[in-house]
Amino acid sequence: MSVVLITGNRARRALAGCLAVIVSAGMLSGCAGSSGGSAPAVLVIGTSGDFPPWEYRESGGKVTGWMVDMVDHVLADAGYQAEWKQVSFTGLLPALQSGRIDLITSLYNTPERRKVISFIDFAGERNAVVTRTADAGAIKSWQDLCGSTVGSLIGSSPLAAAVAAGSKQCTDAGKTAIRNQSYQSVAQELRDLEEGRIKAAIDGGVGFSYSAQHSGGKLAVAYYEGEKSIVGWGIRKDNPVVDKLGPAIEGFLTSDAAREVARKWSLPPDFLQRKPVIAKQEG
Repeated sequence: MSVVLITGNRARRALAGCLAVIVSAGMLSGCAGSSGGSAPAVLVIGTSGDFPPWEYRESGGKVTGWMVDMVDHVLADAGYQAEWKQVSFTGLLPALQSGRIDLITSLYNTPERRKVISFIDFAGERNAVVTRTADAGAIKSWQDLCGSTVGSLIGSSPLAAAVAAGSKQCTDAGKTAIRNQSYQSVAQELRDLEEGRIKAAIDGGVGFSYSAQHSGGKLAVAYYEGEKSIVGWGIRKDNPVVDKLGPAIEGFLTSDAAREVARKWSLPPDFLQRKPVIAKQEG
């Protein structure tokens, strides 16, 4: 291999030429980046996709619902775009913890869950007890369900606790306990209710009142039960995106867009909070 040594003015001219090429290339690449821009970062959102009006799949497979509308507004403001991923309800927390998804957008904030994930809370709702329309008039409290079977979603400890508390009311009064039938999906639960396999079902008031209204007259809300449960977005503790999502959610909650979403999906007037609350993982 031969080496050519350049010295003096020739060296300075050669170096200047090289620098000009490097600077020119850098300027060109910078211009290309600024003119084309970069695509928004993607956040993968897990959903069971079976609980209208929160998140559910239309006949063509597209995810829709009031939460989808909220996500579109919030993520656009925060500089992200959504990718919805189908996950069973019981698989949502493991998927979030393992990093397969970045967010769970419709989840009760409970002490048990705060041991493993953080929350951005933005809403609160009471539980609704739904029955067949023919039975609704006779069922006004847990006392009217003693000895019956009540459905709840598996993996939702607040719902199981509500049924257990209702059952205790029965046994304390000397009546037969309530049986709790757990379900993997809301669709299975409501199908069994319509077909008479269970007497009633319990879940969040927003979703179950919507399901009753769209059941073709088969189902009705018998009564609302308990105190409000806090609802939020679940996120991993180590995910820095929470610092952008919190302000973006607050902006949405106080906007005309939030009022339009509430009107479109018939959300209760006291459902959405005016300001989100970030609850960090405790464990």
